Parts: sequence; C-alpha cells; structure tokens
Amino acid sequence: MTATLEQPAPTPTGQPAVAARDITKTFTTGGTQVPVLHGVSLEARPGEMVAVMGASGSGKSTLLYCLAGLERPDAGEVVVNGRNLAECSRADLARMRRGEVGFVFQAYNLVPTLTAFENVCLPHLLRHEKADVAVVEGVLESVGLAHRRDARPPSMSGGEQQRVALARVLAQQPSTIFADEPTGALDSRSSELVLGHLGRLAHRDDACVVVVTHDPTVAASCDRILFMRDGLLVDELRPTSTEQVARALAGITSRRGEC
Repeated sequence: MTATLEQPAPTPTGQPAVAARDITKTFTTGGTQVPVLHGVSLEARPGEMVAVMGASGSGKSTLLYCLAGLERPDAGEVVVNGRNLAECSRADLARMRRGEVGFVFQAYNLVPTLTAFENVCLPHLLRHEKADVAVVEGVLESVGLAHRRDARPPSMSGGEQQRVALARVLAQQPSTIFADEPTGALDSRSSELVLGHLGRLAHRDDACVVVVTHDPTVAASCDRILFMRDGLLVDELRPTSTEQVARALAGITSRRGEC
C-alpha cells in the first residue's frame, strides 16, 4: 500500500515548539557506560508533524523521552513551548505533561480500573478540573468508541485501548504531542484513524506532533522525517510515498556503524 500526502502542509513559521541543542545521553548498564545520544540538535514547529526514524538501538526513543521531559539529557538543552526543561522542577514538568503536552505511546498507559470515559477525563482530574462531558463523549465518538465508554481496559482490544489513549489527548487539547510507535500494535484501520487524528492536530489545530516510528507508512504521513543512526541525526526527508521512505531508511540502516 502506498501512503502519500494528499495536500502538503504549509511550511510552519515562527518559534519552534520543540528544540534540542547538542543533547547527549549515556546509560550505565552493569557498570558499563553505554552512550546513546551524541550531540543531537533539532527543531519542530507548531503546525508540523515530524517523524524520527532509525533502526532498533539508534536512540530514537531515548531522544523522544528527552524531548518530552521524561528523561533528562546529560548535556545540552531541550526547550518545549519556550521553557528550558533543565530549569523546570519535577513539579513543573508534571504540570506541563498534564496540560500542554500530550502523549500517545504503544503501551497505552491507561488505568485498568477506570472506564474509557474516566481514562479520557484523567488529565483534567489531575489538574483538579472538571472535564467537559460533551467534549469527552465527542472525542470517544470520533475514535469510534462511544459504545465502549463504560468499558475498562482489560476488556478492550489493543486497538481500542490505543484509541482511548488518543481520545485522551484529543480531549486534553495539548499544543505539543509526543508519540512513540503509536501504531505499533494496531491493525491497518486503527492505524489510519490514529494517524489521521494526529495529522489533524498538527495541520488543523496548529499543534506540534513528534512521532517516533520504524514504520515507513507512518513516517510517510508526516511532513518531515529525521533519520537517526548510532545516536546521531544523519539525514532529513520530506516524504512523498511509503516506498521512498522505505528506500531511504534501508540506505541509512545499511550504513550503520560507519564513521
């Protein structure tokens, strides 16, 4: 199946919503230091959906976690919506994640004892706000789950759980969204629904969406693709088709480990 961008989004302008400057990250495993990021710099703007691609172990998920404030880089700077994350306390970061930043992860991160409706309301409850019932019901309907509003995650399929996680982001209306393999466990129909909503968040609602993926079809739905290899960003592409993305990814991963 070939995925194409039907209408190229206008080039975003203005200040970046997400910016990284020379960030590095090393993990210690069994007393051995394992460098993962080697001075990565990037920018992503409102109205833009950006994919980060690379082979397993290239550092793409670690990069996303650093950009989202879930991991602190060892060096360098990450700025999200004008805030330098190094200057934010844990409480500041938690408030940011409950409000202006949304997440769509392959693991769903739903509370198993809450219903679909209650999981969508959760960011509002954590901010001690009352969720708008009409908005919550509307986003559940938009992802095809109005009839499952009272179901709990253990009784739902993986695709349904991912759609609940997406509905939670839609109800939250964040200005920046980070997605880590958001379609990794989904069938093609659910994948198209998730990608369609993420694209509309960027192009209609002027949000900034950063997606980590290994799937050329997912990446082809984005405005730009940043390719990672061995902890570095090594190439950039404005995609026109799934096949073009697959060829570019194959070429980059085949050179893995080269100096």
